[in-house]
Amino acid sequence: LAILDDASVAAVRVTLGIDNLIASGQACEAGAAVGDVVYFRAATVQFERARANAAATMPAFGIVVAKPTGVTADIMALDGVYDEIAVDDASAPLVAGSIYYVSPTVAGKVTSTVPGAGQFLQEVGQAIATNIMLVALDDDYDALA
Repeated sequence: LAILDDASVAAVRVTLGIDNLIASGQACEAGAAVGDVVYFRAATVQFERARANAAATMPAFGIVVAKPTGVTADIMALDGVYDEIAVDDASAPLVAGSIYYVSPTVAGKVTSTVPGAGQFLQEVGQAIATNIMLVALDDDYDALA
């Protein structure tokens, strides 16, 4: 299992020209939407929706904050307060006080349910209201036995 350490994350940011704020106009899979958590896939040189069911789709690196075209996105790669996080149950609001993780069931979404055995655990942040999250994206993730 390869876990991105701080140096690796910093190297990705330098490679992509990200100044720890927002990376504008990054290549991004067509299916990604505003509010999705994304990882960087080196094989396709683009951001894709993170999903905690496989190491290949982890770790989440940032959040899509704008989608100027179908295949480009602005990615927030800095911790902060954000109001458009995509929850795996689209009909459910965030629950204030709950910790959210990369969803193992729905690509790009977050869930308050801790992933289970055979999945991966990466915290995204904590809800501070029904529509606002304090994002503190953990650079590390753990495989759950």
